[in-house]
Amino acid sequence: MNLVLLWTIFIVNPVLSVIMITRLHAMYRQSRKMLIFLVVTFCSVLVACGTIGAIGSSRVTTNVILLNGTQCISEVNEGEQLATLEGYTVATVWHILTLCLAVWIFAKHTRELQPSLTGQSLIGDCYMVLMKTQVFYFAIFTTGCCLNIGLLSPLISDTSRAGPQIYRGLLELITLLQMFVVGPRLILSIRKYHADLLEDGTFELHTIAFQAHTTVG
Repeated sequence: MNLVLLWTIFIVNPVLSVIMITRLHAMYRQSRKMLIFLVVTFCSVLVACGTIGAIGSSRVTTNVILLNGTQCISEVNEGEQLATLEGYTVATVWHILTLCLAVWIFAKHTRELQPSLTGQSLIGDCYMVLMKTQVFYFAIFTTGCCLNIGLLSPLISDTSRAGPQIYRGLLELITLLQMFVVGPRLILSIRKYHADLLEDGTFELHTIAFQAHTTVG
């Protein structure tokens, strides 16, 4: 990946994580304990990834080998490979944690809500929208992580062949899709849902039901 894309990832991904924290905070009825837990965990993950990246970058030694004057193979030392694997492992664990928290609260509210009541049915629909976008985002992010870890393979180091070039192009496409298409949908899906409620004239009922449900909870 080029330097511009790497810096973009470094800036955009934390912003998307903040959005996920905000969504989970809302799903957990604005629980202060949950907010503190998420913020502390996210800061720990951010510091860990930054430290791993800094240590790995300081130990990078890349050897470029020319075969027959045409093939170019880059050999990266084991220290950087380990740092890359550790960094993506930590980031993946963070996203697994947010997904598990979302699934748990969704299952909990699904059991508590009574589908026969219109207001509570609308709340259930809202949680369903949140869950769909959360799962889709996690799937795209995990795919990107797996592709990034795949860059450590010697088969991908030969940039003179078409296969590795296609692989790297697919990785950049998935990365851009995660940041600028799936990521914004974490917000846009909820905005669209509320817009549909306004068109149907049920937004006021939904607000009253949600407030009542939060008070009872």
